[in-house]
Amino acid sequence: MATKTISEAEVRQLITLTQEAPSWANGQPTKYYVAMTPEKVAAVQELVGDFNKRNVQGAPVLMVSTYEKAKSGFFQGQATNEIGEGWGAYDNGVSNAYLVLIARAMGFDTLIMGMRDSDALRTLCAEAIPGCSVSVLRDLGGNNRVVRVSLPPR
Repeated sequence: MATKTISEAEVRQLITLTQEAPSWANGQPTKYYVAMTPEKVAAVQELVGDFNKRNVQGAPVLMVSTYEKAKSGFFQGQATNEIGEGWGAYDNGVSNAYLVLIARAMGFDTLIMGMRDSDALRTLCAEAIPGCSVSVLRDLGGNNRVVRVSLPPR
């Protein structure tokens, strides 16, 4: 059970540092929705399946990692090669790896979860991050605030 706390400033620092991850044309397609209130955390927890729900029990912060479609691997609206939209998922994975490593360096534990109700998560996060494809989740020790982070490309 998670007991460590993380401030909004620490979450922002974590995501800012994560933005250093390389991406297609340095486009930084990855965006994060950070649930920090008990209500938002509970809403996200309901969408990750029973196994994952047990793994994040007591985690006061959950992050939904997303990426903007048709950004990585695209030029002037067209896929530049046969991988197409796969580049967005690839860049999202690289960003997530950076996030996990940086979180650990900051003293926080993380858990990447792929089992989830992606359609329901898209609906939950749509207001914060329109047009994004939900990818993975992680948990961090945290406080009781809501943070929506969508940083512009460097």
